Amino acid sequence: MAALFDDASISPITKLLERELKSCDLGGVDFVFLAGGFADSAYLRKRVKSCVKNISPEIKVCHPLRASMAILKGGAMMGSNPSAVVSRKARFTYAVSRVYAFDKSRGHDEGRSYFTSEGLKLIIILDILVKEGEDVTLGQEIIRNGSNPEPLTRLSDKIFRCTSTDVRYPDQKDAQLLGKLVVQFDRRYATNCAKVRFVYKFGGTSLSIKATDRETKNIFTHSVEFC
Repeated sequence: MAALFDDASISPITKLLERELKSCDLGGVDFVFLAGGFADSAYLRKRVKSCVKNISPEIKVCHPLRASMAILKGGAMMGSNPSAVVSRKARFTYAVSRVYAFDKSRGHDEGRSYFTSEGLKLIIILDILVKEGEDVTLGQEIIRNGSNPEPLTRLSDKIFRCTSTDVRYPDQKDAQLLGKLVVQFDRRYATNCAKVRFVYKFGGTSLSIKATDRETKNIFTHSVEFC
């Protein structure tokens, strides 16, 4: 039973902690604070202390008073004053799908390419906005310019949440569709492809998308969950 509990609950925590400690500069780091309900577990604290000691014996592991209240207090603080949270680390990789002209020299997967009725060879690739673990500032905006390589009456901007940082195609198992924003054009572009300016804004719990048709100035908006 102890081994089962260790493998299911403790080991993922200590492995993540070990990975983070080994991947960052520990200069100036004196303490590791345990917060949340699980911090009250004496066995967890013992394992965390052992993990930290093996990597950097100088760092002390602290268990603050009422550590189990951290999430509740943090939620109350953010609810009453959203600006209390300046930035956060993305739990997932967020990306949008883009249609490109197929180019084998750029490593495009032949098996994922397709032909349009006009004979254009295209492929859909994910354009990463934020990678898992990156700092995301509250209100941070990311701007992308999109265009369709073929005449279309609308452009679909699909947003994906990915569990891998090296995901490239929307049909990979690591990519989950969160939602999409459809930009509807007033006319069919016969010769010139439509050009759209996308602005992605990260909020406390949502990712909002604003798309502007650069020729007609029409604006389209949508939002999806960000965590």
